Amino acid sequence: MNWLILRFAVAVELLTSFLLYELASTDGVRVWYPSGWAYVGEHGLLWAVAFVAVSSVLLGTLKTKWRSDIMTALAAIIAEPISTAYVWFVIPVNSGDISRAWSPRTFRDYLEARLSIWSMLVALAVTYYLYLRSRHGRTQGDSSASSMAGR
Repeated sequence: MNWLILRFAVAVELLTSFLLYELASTDGVRVWYPSGWAYVGEHGLLWAVAFVAVSSVLLGTLKTKWRSDIMTALAAIIAEPISTAYVWFVIPVNSGDISRAWSPRTFRDYLEARLSIWSMLVALAVTYYLYLRSRHGRTQGDSSASSMAGR
């Protein structure tokens, strides 16, 4: 498990939920959720459960064939549509109803709205992660070169 990628994935998940709540129309979601933090917490918790489940399956089936950063990123990516579908289809608004708290439109509209925000945040997170990784590699290269010069 790559903990830096996991931190980025959690940040992207929480920011996506918060931004989607803030951009949503007030006649739908804000009637069903008392605050943005209620939605952020609900979707974040569902995402975390999905992430743990997907990570367990990946670790069990793939063993150590893949590097941990790829497995962490893949589990985070797969957990997003699982948690989104769970919020839409499983969590009822009224007893027995399917949740339509976000809009009277279709699940596809909701998924597209969520994934468009999510994709932009992922692009920023990946860019920053690659920057940090290249910077870390340069500092390690500089320190090993200076230690070799001192010998």
